[in-house]
Amino acid sequence: MVIDMAVRSVNIQINDIATPPPTISKEGNWLLYDGEKWVDTGIRAEGKDADPKLIEEIQTGLSDATKVIEKLDKAQQALKNGLFDNGDVKSIQYLLDSLQNGSTTPAGGLLLTNDIILSDPNTKDVTAMISGTQTEGAKVMRLGINYTCDKDKKTTVSGANAKWGVNLLAELQAIEKPDDSKRKIKLNELGFAIVGGRNLDWTRWEVCKRADLKQVGEATAFNNNGVGHIGELFFNGNYIGFGDALNSYMQVGGKARTESDMVNASTEMKDIDLDFQTKGGRATESETRRTFVSMATMDAGNREVKFFVTVYAEAEAGVREIELPNGSWRYFGASASVNAHIEIEHKRNGTILNTMKSGDLYVKAETTTSSSYNPQHSQMPFDRKSGSKVMELTATQASVQKEDVFEIYLVADYSTTSTNGSMLAEVQRVRSIYPKDTSKPEVRITQDKTSFFYGRSKYMLLNYDNLIAKIVGDVLMQGNLTVKGTITADSYQGNGMPLAGATFDSSGREVRGLGRYKNKSSYSYASAAYSYSTKSFTVYHSIPHDRYIPLVNAFNDPASPVVSDVSAYSFKVRFTLQSERYNGWAVGFSYIAFQAE
Repeated sequence: MVIDMAVRSVNIQINDIATPPPTISKEGNWLLYDGEKWVDTGIRAEGKDADPKLIEEIQTGLSDATKVIEKLDKAQQALKNGLFDNGDVKSIQYLLDSLQNGSTTPAGGLLLTNDIILSDPNTKDVTAMISGTQTEGAKVMRLGINYTCDKDKKTTVSGANAKWGVNLLAELQAIEKPDDSKRKIKLNELGFAIVGGRNLDWTRWEVCKRADLKQVGEATAFNNNGVGHIGELFFNGNYIGFGDALNSYMQVGGKARTESDMVNASTEMKDIDLDFQTKGGRATESETRRTFVSMATMDAGNREVKFFVTVYAEAEAGVREIELPNGSWRYFGASASVNAHIEIEHKRNGTILNTMKSGDLYVKAETTTSSSYNPQHSQMPFDRKSGSKVMELTATQASVQKEDVFEIYLVADYSTTSTNGSMLAEVQRVRSIYPKDTSKPEVRITQDKTSFFYGRSKYMLLNYDNLIAKIVGDVLMQGNLTVKGTITADSYQGNGMPLAGATFDSSGREVRGLGRYKNKSSYSYASAAYSYSTKSFTVYHSIPHDRYIPLVNAFNDPASPVVSDVSAYSFKVRFTLQSERYNGWAVGFSYIAFQAE
């Protein structure tokens, strides 16, 4: 018979039961009591007594079979009542049919039967099964069935006395001429099973009570619909998988995954609340404060990182008090305001690569008074205003490297004319959201496509989207490379190659641009800002390092460029022309930045 191992919560045990002794029927046959009624065995009792051993075997067989069917009937009823899943009902029903209606017929050297169940000679545990069932999807072969129990229900042989009050050490040491085979038989007789440590010394075998034992699978199994496995080699109808059934690392046959499915399935968006060092503060006088709030260190690179900072501000205004020369006081309307924003410094090895700035949160309170206002006769004017804003700042994927640090600052401009006013700006929450690579590497070979997937930024596809090969990630090639035909390159960062370039008019507005890093970091365009105080342009781009050489030329102008402050994301240029005695004029210009060593 076949017991499908999906029924993990049904324990079918055959217990010895006391029965009345055999008796003789009116027809002269032996009658045996099966627990509910007398059964005619068909064995004649006349002339001589029946063999007592034969009687005992028949009696045990009948009572055992009845008990099995009784247990299975109850299990099936529980299944139908929704206590287990429907897949188990088929297995129980088949087992009932096999017990009640099946048969075994020997014909010479041929044995015709429904089910074959094999068990361990020492423990009596079922270890293999072969079934003739036609129930769709049922297992027809199971080899190497193994057992275990929950962690809190098992211990070692030496620890059994402390856990259950059963001295297994003494029981096994008392065996005459002991060996491991005899110890296993003894453990089984005592109602215990070995579930681990079989290769260790017998005192360190892991054991649990047989009543707590449950099956956890098999070394080999096949269903009658072509699904099954041999160890970690899985067969699923139209494909073969290698590795755990739920975490296959290689698949041959079946359906190819799309590129988006692979990338999206390996990406988990992490949403983390960052701890605060300070929140901000309250002010009663006009001033500007820049307060360190929090920081984040990247545990991986090549990913976009978003910061969401919730800022709250409030302002309170009373009146403005002025003492006149005669010693009297005049009272005027007053105002108090807060203008706050977030700045995030992107640092690498202690050097600031870029500073991202958010939009502003502006809050203002104000009061008015009449010329005759006197606080001794009227209530003092008072106004209070407040507001909050979630500020979003983004570091691009190309700019982020492992171990980069982002320091978050709250910048607040406090302004008041109120003698008794106050202002507050503080950060209430800081969130960091970024994609985390949860990739499970897998090689998949199908009829028309092949994919080697090792992560959302490391994979190779063959015969996808009309391309013979697509590679995402770094590639190292040693030896000669011969290319026939044209090469189209999106970007190349070898020494001496252009990284970025642009042409600007005299106001710093982009006219044209080139290269993957031409745009200002976190923007969609190139930018140059002219400073009238320093009489120089700051040229912004998104090159995430300072290993580049910018070549600058004035556009349709004889001025000479002087380049300085070359750093990640920007450099400065100043134009001079001594013959015409001017220095630092704003002119149109162009530049190209080349990769350096």
